[in-house]
Amino acid sequence: MVAPLMSRSRNSPLYLTFLQDLYVVIELRDWIWRTPFQNNSGANAIWENLEGVVTDINGDILKLDRLKISVWDKNTLDDVLLGRGSVSLRKPGANLGRDVTMNVPIKDKFSQPCGIVEIVMQVQDSTLPSQFSGTADVGPSRKGHFEVNEIHLTNLKNTGKSFVGLIE
Repeated sequence: MVAPLMSRSRNSPLYLTFLQDLYVVIELRDWIWRTPFQNNSGANAIWENLEGVVTDINGDILKLDRLKISVWDKNTLDDVLLGRGSVSLRKPGANLGRDVTMNVPIKDKFSQPCGIVEIVMQVQDSTLPSQFSGTADVGPSRKGHFEVNEIHLTNLKNTGKSFVGLIE
């Protein structure tokens, strides 16, 4: 399934290494969505034209909740959490019907920066006309849905290669 990269320096054993197979998990309250994994993506991955990444929201969610994002490496036995981050939904909530790009810093388990997830999202308000695009007050009575359109994962540190084993 995954083709190894092989390297050998003079008078040394042969090392097998694999690039990371990245995927992103997005959480908002009890809603969880996961991208497909990208085989051998290394430190960068892009998911475009996402469909079905939608959940219902209200004004309280937009004001109070944060979108949680985690980056994972898919492995045969156990997937490995590479880092996490979160972002407020106030900006997309204030720009109804428009794509909003948010940069989410990702930190590893030691709280060290390890990359950026750029997420393009949109909030649609079902209490306004469907063609509405602009700024509106986000009150608790607002109801609508939240969409993720694109995810760009860039410069993920410590993910270029994973040591797998060596051949003597």
